[in-house]
Amino acid sequence: MSRLALRNGVVAVLSAATLAVAGCTGSGGGQPPTATSSTSASPGLSQDQLLAKIPLNGSARVPISWRLARQDDPVVQAARRFLSLNEVLASSTDVKPLVPLIDAVSTGTARQVAHSVWDSAKPSGRLALGPLWIWLDTPVRQATGTVVVPVCRDIGWWDSDGKPAAPRHGDRASVESLTLVGERTDDGPPRWKVTTYAPKADKAVTSAFAASCQAWSNHKP
Repeated sequence: MSRLALRNGVVAVLSAATLAVAGCTGSGGGQPPTATSSTSASPGLSQDQLLAKIPLNGSARVPISWRLARQDDPVVQAARRFLSLNEVLASSTDVKPLVPLIDAVSTGTARQVAHSVWDSAKPSGRLALGPLWIWLDTPVRQATGTVVVPVCRDIGWWDSDGKPAAPRHGDRASVESLTLVGERTDDGPPRWKVTTYAPKADKAVTSAFAASCQAWSNHKP
């Protein structure tokens, strides 16, 4: 199975397990509201040390250019780390060193599904390759205490055949969303982690953002 298929499998299962969230009560992230406890999968490494190991701009195989609505928002940065790790996993022939980092950026269903896929992933000649442009819009706080981050991915030059040489034909804008929740770790204050990745976008993502995503997705390497 190709890395692209594995990546899309993670997204599909996470989408099927999307949490029901109530209406919007505001925007922005701030401090995580509540917390469940999480134990690091890498004994001896703190959460900060794990997070520092995640490349924020993808990799040489899948470079990511970012548009961030709120550069310093901890929710936006948590979403950025999750997406970057996801793409690096999908483009790597050796995911073993990266698997422990899953716990630093995800929780709940997202964490369980990612481990079920990547813990046993085998090297493959077909990788998810090519540049990506990702726009993370302003986080939308839900009445449940979770936060939804609207995501726009320009996948025009992103492919799995190892030869990303021409732009994708047809629709190249992928409107998605991430749902994040606060989780208390063993070595510090609560942190935002992804619990749901929806490739079709949560209902909190507006049609105006979807239209803007379509217009924005026209980049060239």
